Amino acid sequence: MTTTIISINNPTNIPIDSYSAISACQIEVANGIKDIGFVSWQTGSIVDFTLNVAAAGSYVLSLGLASISPASLNVFANGTQIATFAVSGNAWQVYKQVTQVITLPSGIVDLQIKSVIPTMHNLQTISLTPQTVAAVTVTVASLQAKIAQTVIDLQKVIANLS
Repeated sequence: MTTTIISINNPTNIPIDSYSAISACQIEVANGIKDIGFVSWQTGSIVDFTLNVAAAGSYVLSLGLASISPASLNVFANGTQIATFAVSGNAWQVYKQVTQVITLPSGIVDLQIKSVIPTMHNLQTISLTPQTVAAVTVTVASLQAKIAQTVIDLQKVIANLS
């Protein structure tokens, strides 16, 4: 099998069948839509995706999960656990979107999704969205100017009250 490297630099939907490794589960098709199912409740399942992350930082990881009973899974980046997801459901094909903010390094990242024994689930969608933080630049000079203008404005108000 050829490993697909998925570039992450904008909101990215990761194709469910673009895994680089899979164990104790498999691709299934239900209602014409692929998912990863047949998760082993005895051994747990593992699915790896190879990502090329453009910039280190925070990302919103969204998973479409279904289960007939409460289920949980752990997410790892390069072998380090970065998140735990849980889903409760009552049908194999009724998916719920669950999200968490995760931190990823830049460069090639092995994103691993591992079911927690003894739970079972189906995984239909995976997406990553960079979480942007607005840059704020404040200089001492700009604060001093703002304070000086505020003092002037207050002096005018006081003068008008007298």
